[in-house]
Amino acid sequence: MGTIAAPNYANIFMGKFEKMFIYNSIFKQFILLYKRFIDDIFLIWTGGEEKLKEFMKYINEIHHSIKFTFEYSYDKVNFLDTTVQITSDGKLKTDVYQKPTDTHGYLNRSSCHPEHTKKGIPYGQFMRLCRICSDDETFKKRLEEFKSYFISCGYSEREINNTVKKFNNITQDNALEPNTSRSEPTTPLVITYNPKINSMKESLSKHWNITQTTEECRNHLKEKPTLIYRRNKNLKDILVRTKFDSKNSNELEIGKSQPCNKAKCTWDKNMTNTSTFKSTRTSKEFKILHHLNCQSPWVIYLVHCTNCNKQYIGKSKTGLNIRLNNHRSHINTKFTACKLTQHYINNPGCKFEQHAKITAIEQLRCYKNDKFTDEMKDEILKRRERYWQNRLQTFTPFGINKREG
Repeated sequence: MGTIAAPNYANIFMGKFEKMFIYNSIFKQFILLYKRFIDDIFLIWTGGEEKLKEFMKYINEIHHSIKFTFEYSYDKVNFLDTTVQITSDGKLKTDVYQKPTDTHGYLNRSSCHPEHTKKGIPYGQFMRLCRICSDDETFKKRLEEFKSYFISCGYSEREINNTVKKFNNITQDNALEPNTSRSEPTTPLVITYNPKINSMKESLSKHWNITQTTEECRNHLKEKPTLIYRRNKNLKDILVRTKFDSKNSNELEIGKSQPCNKAKCTWDKNMTNTSTFKSTRTSKEFKILHHLNCQSPWVIYLVHCTNCNKQYIGKSKTGLNIRLNNHRSHINTKFTACKLTQHYINNPGCKFEQHAKITAIEQLRCYKNDKFTDEMKDEILKRRERYWQNRLQTFTPFGINKREG
């Protein structure tokens, strides 16, 4: 879910996880077979039930965010859409697994789709059964079940029986063979599907020779295009709006960075009273979405030196005023704890309390959530700090860009 690259990152992470903690563990001797697809794992275990529980406890204690749930059995188990069973003679038997909530709501035969699409759905499902069911008896049983599903979706019994006949001479081994045939690339002609234009393919073939009567047409239309249908609008497209319309919607609530106005606070004069902040390197302006002041904890803050026009992005888990007190103390004692203190120590013309304008730009939203540990919050805060350093192009604090040396 989320970004299209997420499964790739997940597979890379889990591949390293398995290499370090499973394949090199003391439990490896009990694993006869280990197969994983994204986040589903199929395992054949030979070490007994108690050792299996020890193994599950072991891998669940390795990483704070990677947790495994498991189901085990001595005779059969479900993996993806397959039920794997051990027969009495010690062999593995496979059958199709159907969730209890599966309604088998296939495309209705009367739906406005190309004919080859509606014919291809039963064939594709029957091919799936042929690949999964390991014996003929089970395969025939599932065929009868799926025939009834398609008949209830408006398909005629005669049509379904004709599709079933295609599998009379196909074995599981034949169905599992990869398709090595490749069609030659052609020029696509993409049009929105309409049942009234079913004859376009025949018309295209019949009158294609007209396009070849002149040299100019032959140069531009060298081969007959392949007709490809684009899906027409359905009820969902007409009734549901999925795009965010900023013109007709309320704007996001704007926050503000401001002084706390407390009598004993020494940082009110340095705090900006603003709902936006700007990068001095790119001139891009950003909005503040939280209501923050110099007492706010778990914040990302921006320090702008008005004397030299440089910027620093930092983070504070404690109240921001406490973090600023630490900066002031380090500068006074000549302790270069960070790039901020180093700047004010090495540049006598820049005075921290005089020239530093401070803006709290973001607060960690989960800082009050007990479900997040302090270590998790700390890691998120570090990531947000790096994020704003990149956005404002302060890759290292005070605008010293690593790419520039």
